Amino acid sequence: MTDFLLHPQLEKDSLFVASVRNIQIRLLRDSRYFLLLLIPRCHGITEWHELDIKEQNAISHLASVFSEAFKDIEKADKINIGALGNIVSQFHFHILARHQNDENWPGPVWGSAPTGQDNIALFEARIQKLASIIDRLSADS
Repeated sequence: MTDFLLHPQLEKDSLFVASVRNIQIRLLRDSRYFLLLLIPRCHGITEWHELDIKEQNAISHLASVFSEAFKDIEKADKINIGALGNIVSQFHFHILARHQNDENWPGPVWGSAPTGQDNIALFEARIQKLASIIDRLSADS
């Protein structure tokens, strides 16, 4: 675990939010979408099946908690989740709140070039929403 390094592209494209159960939670730096990344702090992992069952269960649990919260707090029409890794091979899991009026609806956002400018106030507001969810997770542990 001490040799965990975050891929430079993930570092550049996202903001650190918290670490929960050895999983780094990061917010994508794209004001168009409320998109979280869950990144297990494991060296050399690129695929779901390479994670041990404890890590898989932790990611599944967090994905469920954040998906339900996003549906409610973002009034999302759909929650997209997935682990693609075609561009950045380091394993990372996406949770994305979608709305029928977003610019890529109904198509995928995966691979669409970010056009949303850095909106620090928006990112801070999203991080505050995430903090309340993370606080509830910590209280349940």
